[in-house]
Amino acid sequence: MDLSERLTQVEQRLRVLEAREGIRETMSRYARGVDNDDVQELSAIFAEDAVLESRPWRSTPYMGKDSIVDFFHNTHRPVWLFPRRHIVNEQISLEDTTGTAFSYWLAVLGHAQTRQSYVGWGTYDCQFRLEGGIWKITHMKINVLVWTTLERGWGMEEGRVLTPPPSPRK
Repeated sequence: MDLSERLTQVEQRLRVLEAREGIRETMSRYARGVDNDDVQELSAIFAEDAVLESRPWRSTPYMGKDSIVDFFHNTHRPVWLFPRRHIVNEQISLEDTTGTAFSYWLAVLGHAQTRQSYVGWGTYDCQFRLEGGIWKITHMKINVLVWTTLERGWGMEEGRVLTPPPSPRK
């Protein structure tokens, strides 16, 4: 293999590594944006045509960036105090300017009305598109595997996903 071929291979590997890091950064920005109720951050990382699904709680998806950001800011965030989500074990696949990622999430937070502590975990299945140098989320499916209070625990076989408590009245 000559120097030109080796350089081409190195450049391709670098593009893949940079893309994977870009997707990880977008997921980190998502976690920080939701936890800090940062509308600008969330607006920057969702594509205009993005779709958000949440299973098992919602049967219809949120369609479009504005709808998604509105959900996190006006529906989700007012219910939860001091949220912290952690995203781990990313598996990222790439094809030119699009990508997919599977990861696990863990969230700890307090309910604004009842002041109970909650813990939950599940998976993210996401699709991304490179736009203006930023890997934007085009489709996010949040799969909730456990959602419970600390008092209740999560060691049971059935009923590990509680229905979210009602939103506080504004």
